[in-house]
Amino acid sequence: MPLAPWREVLKRVCEASPLWDRRLAMRQVTEAGERAMPLRALVTAANSSAAWDVRCELREAMIDVMQRE
Repeated sequence: MPLAPWREVLKRVCEASPLWDRRLAMRQVTEAGERAMPLRALVTAANSSAAWDVRCELREAMIDVMQRE
């Protein structure tokens, strides 16, 4: 799967979320194997509870994209 949809989802979800504090939103490819390519998303929020919630929003959106692609 191309990386462009992941970038778009990260940007869209963070910009739409009132929980994101706008300090950091980035994705990283942590490995590149023959059958898998783990991705990591880093996002910040005002506190740990908000950070958890925005990460859940992002995870759900990424799963949705993965199922459609």
